[in-house]
Amino acid sequence: MSKMVLNREALGEPTLKALVHRFIDPSMDAIGAHKRGHRYMRITGGMRGDLLVTSRRLQKPVVGFDVTIAITPIAYLDWAVWLAAEDGDPTYQPSMANFLWRRSLRTPPDLPSAPRWSFHDSKTFTECGEALQQAIEEQAVPILTMIDSRADLLDAFADSKFRSRGRVLTTAERARAVLLIADGPSRELTQTLEAVEAAGGADFVRWARDRLNRAPALRTT
Repeated sequence: MSKMVLNREALGEPTLKALVHRFIDPSMDAIGAHKRGHRYMRITGGMRGDLLVTSRRLQKPVVGFDVTIAITPIAYLDWAVWLAAEDGDPTYQPSMANFLWRRSLRTPPDLPSAPRWSFHDSKTFTECGEALQQAIEEQAVPILTMIDSRADLLDAFADSKFRSRGRVLTTAERARAVLLIADGPSRELTQTLEAVEAAGGADFVRWARDRLNRAPALRTT
């Protein structure tokens, strides 16, 4: 892939790297997201927000890509590590696959390449980039900044419409528990865990009680 990028750059052709730098970096810089390759990450208050750009293999000279937004409480990563250890894998490391909520960034319907993000020349590079920049501001930034407010997150995950806008990897009760657990023991957390246990989540409740008794530090990079 790097060789192909170098070739396109040498030929003066637009690249995904250039598109990311020009049309995504400014929005992510403005909200304090840290960049690593084509991944941006914000961590605050026990929450992590990610934006990931992944290339899509399309017929040359078309450059295609997908953009994914994800929300992950740090506690949810700890649950994944704990569960793996219970299953006999004490060395498991969480990844982007261990998200709580995720969705793909949608293209505007009038983008020529819709529903895919792609470009193949300077004209479509600019058209795609400008549409992407607007979509980032409208779809991604509100999600990635919502993690600053635990109350907003709790309200969002209690809303079935919000949950249905993306892919959620757990139940509404478990999602509420992992959002609450960062603030330590509380009556609301106890009631939520009781509901989880009543629904058959004994292992999850064992993890939650263990989590509350441990130091909250967890590497997330």
